[in-house]
Amino acid sequence: MRAAVITGDWEVAGANLDIVRKMVLLNLLLGIVTIAIATIGRAAL
Repeated sequence: MRAAVITGDWEVAGANLDIVRKMVLLNLLLGIVTIAIATIGRAAL
């Protein structure tokens, strides 16, 4: 993405930023699922 910004290729930079956003969303969802499973598991004990 850095190279795309330096060269001014905003379409490629935007596409790369979209990938980063999706990865951040996936990470957030995995964290929420992990916390939910841990909470449910602890309550079941």
